[in-house]
Amino acid sequence: MSYSNSLILRNTDFVGSFFFLFPLVFQIKDLLKKYTKILEDISYLSSSDVHRFIHTEAMMINQALLANRRAIAKLFVNLMEADLKRELSQWLKWQERVKDWKIIQKDYVVRSFREFMASKEVQEPTPVKRDLENMIKDQISLNRRRMELLQVICDLLPPTHSKAEINEWYESLVALNKYIGKQGIHHNDLGFKQWFNTNVMIELYHVPNKLLSLEVCTEKEAEKVVNPDFFKLVGSLQSQFEQELEQMDRDFEDLAKCVEWDCKDLYRYFQQAIVLWDEHQLKLSQQENELQVKLNECRRKHENLNQVQSKV
Repeated sequence: MSYSNSLILRNTDFVGSFFFLFPLVFQIKDLLKKYTKILEDISYLSSSDVHRFIHTEAMMINQALLANRRAIAKLFVNLMEADLKRELSQWLKWQERVKDWKIIQKDYVVRSFREFMASKEVQEPTPVKRDLENMIKDQISLNRRRMELLQVICDLLPPTHSKAEINEWYESLVALNKYIGKQGIHHNDLGFKQWFNTNVMIELYHVPNKLLSLEVCTEKEAEKVVNPDFFKLVGSLQSQFEQELEQMDRDFEDLAKCVEWDCKDLYRYFQQAIVLWDEHQLKLSQQENELQVKLNECRRKHENLNQVQSKV
């Protein structure tokens, strides 16, 4: 009896880590004690045979409990392994989703900037367009003033006007032409650079800040996104505008030179006209003097002839 009980207790210690088996072990121990006493009371077998029989049954029960323990432990390990695999799989999927989300956000920021650069607002900026329209209006107004000044020359003809008045008119015309040229260059230098620095460059510097605020890449990766593609894109736009502005400046310079040459030709024409008029006046004066001399000589001859005739 004591041997069977001690065996059960030792096996109970062996499975002690599985607390949920404790009630079952103690129930088995109590049952073995109960049936050992019953068999001893029946006295069908000797006490040693009863204890041997109970011992055999206890060993079988212990083996079954150990097998159950191993099965439960294996099941627990399998469950833990399956749970770890599931968590690892979910973590990997989460990392892939995070990576995809970062790529989507990065592509969105990049695409937004490219769309901004390709938009009409950038390709045909309103401030530059407005400045160009104002420049055209100013040029039309100044050209109207120049035409009015050119019309004045029609009234500066000799003999009512002198060469000094022609020179004064030409100086006014030259000053107006220079002012018109400066106004065109002034407008060209003002509009684009101010708009470019306050819009495109600020938007360019916002791109890495947006990427860093979304935490989709590191600072170096953000710099790689901006350099060199975005700077090339911005530089291309800047070069395009600068070429157009340079071409406009060249056109203004060519126009100013043509106007200057035309005005010089007109001035020389009127100078020659005044010179011709002066020469004509001089010749007329000389002819008038010669005619007056001849008239005086003719008068003296007639007077002398009349005196001779009166004496006769």
